[in-house]
Amino acid sequence: MNSINRKVVRYKDFGRVDAPDICLLAGILEDISFQGCKVRFPVSINIDMETDYELKIHPSRKQNNDTLLLLCHPQWQRETESGTEIGFQTLRSPDTAKLNSYIKQLVEDADIEEKTESIIVDPLCQFV
Repeated sequence: MNSINRKVVRYKDFGRVDAPDICLLAGILEDISFQGCKVRFPVSINIDMETDYELKIHPSRKQNNDTLLLLCHPQWQRETESGTEIGFQTLRSPDTAKLNSYIKQLVEDADIEEKTESIIVDPLCQFV
């Protein structure tokens, strides 16, 4: 989970992002939430910040081999040594219901991971 300076928690995740209106090369999903996502493209690009874009996300934790077709609006972009990172706000999309289901699964997985970590770090834990 990543909640530093955010109103909505974004979950670290990865997956391929196809956005041919932005870049012919696939991007990489870095994190995602109910309200947005961060995508890294492997080349330097400059997008129109006033345009909405269609992102086809192939998430790492596929549910029934589903992809997410999301309509997104860019909020910021940043050049890095490995390309361009873009933060998107998710708009009402054809796959909003799938996105909500996917995020709920990420929340459940994060809760399980936190519980597991707390058990492992518990000072009363003993190995036999």
